[in-house]
Amino acid sequence: MAHLDVAPVEGEWQHSAFGGDIVDGNIWGRGTLDDKGSLVGICAAVERLTGDRFTPAQDIWLSFDCNEEASGTAALAGEELKKQGVKPWFVIDEGGVIASEAFPGGAAPIGVIGVTEKGVTSVELGVEGRGGHASTPARMGPRPRTARAITCLDRSPTVLSDPVPRLEERQQRQGFMVLDDRQMIDQIVMRRQVLASLEAGEAAELLDYVDRARAAGERAGGQARGRRRVEAAVHELSLAMTLPVPTIERRVVRARRLRSTMPQVWQAWHDGRISTAHVIGIDRAATRLLHPASVATLDDLAVDRLAALTPGQATRWLDRWVERTESAESARRHQVAYRDRKVALRPLGDGMTRMTADITAGDAAAIMQKLTGTAHQLPADDDRTIDQARADLLVDTLLDRRAGGLGYRAVIGITVPLSSLMGFSDAPGELTDRSATIPAHIVRAAMADQTSLLYRLVTDDIGNLM
Repeated sequence: MAHLDVAPVEGEWQHSAFGGDIVDGNIWGRGTLDDKGSLVGICAAVERLTGDRFTPAQDIWLSFDCNEEASGTAALAGEELKKQGVKPWFVIDEGGVIASEAFPGGAAPIGVIGVTEKGVTSVELGVEGRGGHASTPARMGPRPRTARAITCLDRSPTVLSDPVPRLEERQQRQGFMVLDDRQMIDQIVMRRQVLASLEAGEAAELLDYVDRARAAGERAGGQARGRRRVEAAVHELSLAMTLPVPTIERRVVRARRLRSTMPQVWQAWHDGRISTAHVIGIDRAATRLLHPASVATLDDLAVDRLAALTPGQATRWLDRWVERTESAESARRHQVAYRDRKVALRPLGDGMTRMTADITAGDAAAIMQKLTGTAHQLPADDDRTIDQARADLLVDTLLDRRAGGLGYRAVIGITVPLSSLMGFSDAPGELTDRSATIPAHIVRAAMADQTSLLYRLVTDDIGNLM
């Protein structure tokens, strides 16, 4: 929407009212702010998009009038749309200014989104007083009291409320009953569901934005131009969202993968039935699967199985499910994962850094057990916690600060089906605490070690120890 009427030419003008002078990058002239700027911008955008053969996802209606938007003949446009059964999803008008320190809660410049038309309040002030002569006016007579009242109104405009009041204050102010513990928990859960839905919507919009950029680039100059437009779009999103470019790229790739291969998980995320953390775990598991049919099966099962689990529990369930569903591919998956082994550092501040290592599950369990066993053998008067002792022992051993290293031999417990041990199947083994799975080929290789000790455990059909 835009209107063509503008302010009359009165008084002195710094530049010609009808000249359209461009000075320091700004256009000077009658109506450049209200509202020919919006009018010309809309027309230029439509002309450019039409030239690019752009097809919008929804109908776009343009409404211009020689009067104000909500009065005169312009109001007839709304009546006509109503007659045709058109209900605009979003209306863009000229908008307002970018104001600083205009609202409570922040001093940053804010571009306000108008959600209603401004109103008018008329107030009539009546002041009574005794009469007198103009040559001897009474002190604080009707006129000065009227002036004082107007000055007080000007100094004390309507107080704007905090745009984001605390929930309890808002409930009390509106006369609502303060929530009890059960209701508060329900509300927290509801907010988490809303948050998941919002994050899913953000993922969809990121994907749509990048795809739109690719399509526009390919129409203008082929696939090479499309790839450059995608790179530019990702960098634009990175700047706007203050997130690293790789993070934007990962989110776009994940959204594309979920939307195309796991429609049920994608919809459940949008509905708020599963959290973003669960979605990331499901996507990670799906990328490990080698057969499309397995991905489709996981899509059928994941939402119902994982909705009531914590992200950690969900990750363990997904790991076991992947290993068992495609057990014959465990060696291949392990080779891919093993190829990406690494050690990484992440600064924590205050002179501390976190060191992580992507290594085999068996090696990790052996290292942890060895550290724990040695920590328990420390003198009784050692005042370090078990975590502190393990960290110190790891550093001392790697840097050779103490002769003889840890001096502790680790023993790793693994449960594995007899069929896998004998080579009849590739069902994975598990660490005894079920914290990680061990591919069958690694378990079989470990059996060649003469120090390995085997115990036979008899279980029922569902894995319970008999």
